Amino acid sequence: MTEFVVEMPHTEADCLKGLDEMAGKGDKFLKQVRWGCPSGVHIGWAIVEAKDESEVRNLVGSPVMLSKARIVKVSRFSRKDVESFHKK
Repeated sequence: MTEFVVEMPHTEADCLKGLDEMAGKGDKFLKQVRWGCPSGVHIGWAIVEAKDESEVRNLVGSPVMLSKARIVKVSRFSRKDVESFHKK
């Protein structure tokens, strides 16, 4: 599995519709998202494990949230990794 960061900016007007779409797919992904909406920042963020970006899009399951979503494959680095970068 690969880790992805999902960022889902949306407008205040689209917020409830997008949340309803996501809730309609169940709680699994919805519970993983952290929302800035109550603070007036209409963005949701999540870190998820999936086999590919297509699977992530399916997890989100909301056309409203996906319309402006950014899905980024991310990696972790150890200290040894960082040291090896300097040797390249």
